[in-house]
Amino acid sequence: MSSIEKGNPTENSNEPDPEILAITAVYSALRNLKPEAQSRVLKFVVDKIGADKSMLSAVADQSPRTVELEPGPVPVSTHSEISTSISPIAQKWIKRNNLLIDDLSKIFSVGGEEIDLIAKAIPGTSIRSRMFNVFLLKCIAAYLSSGNSRAPHQQLKETCLHYNAYDESNFAAYIKHFSSEFSGSKDVGYQLTQRGLSSAADLIRSMVSTDSSKD
Repeated sequence: MSSIEKGNPTENSNEPDPEILAITAVYSALRNLKPEAQSRVLKFVVDKIGADKSMLSAVADQSPRTVELEPGPVPVSTHSEISTSISPIAQKWIKRNNLLIDDLSKIFSVGGEEIDLIAKAIPGTSIRSRMFNVFLLKCIAAYLSSGNSRAPHQQLKETCLHYNAYDESNFAAYIKHFSSEFSGSKDVGYQLTQRGLSSAADLIRSMVSTDSSKD
């Protein structure tokens, strides 16, 4: 099977990758069926779309053993299956940055109805540094959910208050200082730039590494 990176849409594209959607849909539909039923469904679909039947040669010979449906290693994690709660665009970002779903689950509510920031604490020795990290992580939570890394101003402000990362007198000035990582405004919310996406990945790796060292 070809790489799920096929098509190479841009980070800010709102078009989900059809191949990732197909993989996720097929896997979700077949994972709980018995092996014989998996085989029948796969054969029917291949006949229906006129695909190369040779790819089912292994499936045809299956006895009641579990049919391997995932295309090799799971694209976004070596420890967890593809999470259908994560947007296809974000799944590519996760893979490119060698992040694991298990690690993301320590920081975000991955698998829930809505992905949000759930970290117990935000790194940073000053209010400004914590505010910067809150912005990165809150925008990534939106990115994981929808593929769009934009977070509303009010949500960001409330999250900063929660993590002791809010300085009312300098809030606007700090946002201007973050302009290379974020674009947007108070009215439309703030969205990660390419540099912001990279900085967020670095922050997550650092948080995971720090957490692991405490174990």
